[in-house]
Amino acid sequence: MTNFAREIRDAAIERLKLLGRYAPRGRPGTPARIRRTPVMPAQADEVPCLMVYLGNQTMTADGDANAGEPSFVNEVQLVIASILNADDADDLDDRMADAGTEVLETLLEDPDWLALSEGVPTVTQQSRFDDSKYLAAIVMTTITVTYRTLWPPRVAGDFLAIRMRTPDGGGADYPVNPEA
Repeated sequence: MTNFAREIRDAAIERLKLLGRYAPRGRPGTPARIRRTPVMPAQADEVPCLMVYLGNQTMTADGDANAGEPSFVNEVQLVIASILNADDADDLDDRMADAGTEVLETLLEDPDWLALSEGVPTVTQQSRFDDSKYLAAIVMTTITVTYRTLWPPRVAGDFLAIRMRTPDGGGADYPVNPEA
């Protein structure tokens, strides 16, 4: 992943920390529990929490791929998984819908977060359940974010100085004046 994709993820995490539904039980006002990996919490007492991580990244040539320095239009998937306790089924459907909506409102209604990228072409949400260690409801929100990158080549000699060889075998470095 590019460093810029990680900046987008980290900026999302800063905003999502404020969501109270993911704070540790009995500790209101503490930041939300957020994991940066797609690994489920090992114990039920670590839920509710958010998993915020980067999914696939696609870099497509921006213009002619054979002309000039490489430049790309990047699409990266930011995945936010809302992990909820599913022990009580009475209001589970409402809690899952609210969790998915809250994530979207937090990020898509924040102009500063949106300004980090060129756009958000797609958003997908899906729900699933995990009962491998405990019963958890998971709302997966995937936000595709686009931005552009430019990759100037690393040139060993940047032509800001030249070495001149003289017939007598000597030589000297002469600075090049870029304004001339």
